Amino acid sequence: MRYRTGQDSDGTKASGSVLFSFQPPTTFSPLTEPGVTVIRQLDYETTTAYQLTVNATTKIRYALSSLVNLAILITDVQDMNPIFTNLPYSTNLEENVPVVRLLLFYLQ
Repeated sequence: MRYRTGQDSDGTKASGSVLFSFQPPTTFSPLTEPGVTVIRQLDYETTTAYQLTVNATTKIRYALSSLVNLAILITDVQDMNPIFTNLPYSTNLEENVPVVRLLLFYLQ
């Protein structure tokens, strides 16, 4: 489990230090300020979303803690090369066809 420390908003020395952790341990690590950092590469094809519980605990004798659920959604990006199937491709073209007409044919 990864931990990070931060400061309680009241700023007093007695309760000012806060320990952040994620449950279950994941691809993310908490930051000292609000936010997370990625510790492994994300892959949409493997995992599209993460459900985490963030635990914030004060580092005092009688520790106070709070839990919050965090949903992280991964956005898909094109990261794979195109694949040609049914090779080879062939076509017939008439001679003296205007170039514009050929382009329109291939764009359809």
